[in-house]
Amino acid sequence: MATQSRRIFVTDGASHFQVCSLTQNKNDGSIYLSAPDFASVQWWLPAVGSDGKPALREVKSPWDGKLSLHGSGQTHVRPFSGEGDARLVVQGRALKDERNQTLGVRHMCTIMWSKPTHLPTSPAFSRASDYSVSIKSLAPYVFVFWAIPATKKLQVTVNFGFHVDDLTGLPPEGGFGGFGLALHAVVWFAYRTKHMERWPAGPLVSYFDGYFVPVFIGTSVGNARLELRKPEFTLDESKLLINVPRPEDGRA
Repeated sequence: MATQSRRIFVTDGASHFQVCSLTQNKNDGSIYLSAPDFASVQWWLPAVGSDGKPALREVKSPWDGKLSLHGSGQTHVRPFSGEGDARLVVQGRALKDERNQTLGVRHMCTIMWSKPTHLPTSPAFSRASDYSVSIKSLAPYVFVFWAIPATKKLQVTVNFGFHVDDLTGLPPEGGFGGFGLALHAVVWFAYRTKHMERWPAGPLVSYFDGYFVPVFIGTSVGNARLELRKPEFTLDESKLLINVPRPEDGRA
């Protein structure tokens, strides 16, 4: 049964480190993300330029708080009390409309965590709703999250395109999974590219309008570049394919 709140962990051997918490409001469909190191997040927000390519807006918000994906489609960052930063407000695809209906697939956020270290007082799996992502090893990975209406049971597949020069080998390093919230299932896809050997000082988080997908690609100078991709969705009865093709030339 779908749950309203979940703590999300990354497992390394016998250690389970909490990386975030997700909560969904059952009334309006809004989804909220908080994290132990939220105050150190570097926000990478794409803005489409006149040439159709993403221009990076980098914002540092030095306060603890949450990422709010409202049912209405507005996404923003704000502290637990007080107003947020207007630069971090984006209008996008609604999770739920005024007719009380959940809508289509929505990209939530793309995250490259800083090295997980948080061991909560209430340990992992002491709550039935706790969830741990499954990856090959504790290393810098990028996670892409989508919200999918839980109106019927779906078999979801994610295809993610990369330029071969950006990969460490074939198949690409990564993982895939999902879990339920109150009104949506959350599907995640994890990947690594070349030059992702070092953890960022603070989590890198990007979101946009819910349609396009911000993608981080490692670079030889030790940071990342941003690509903004347009996904393709195919629904065949109970099978949903999320295809995120790479740009034609492999670059943003």
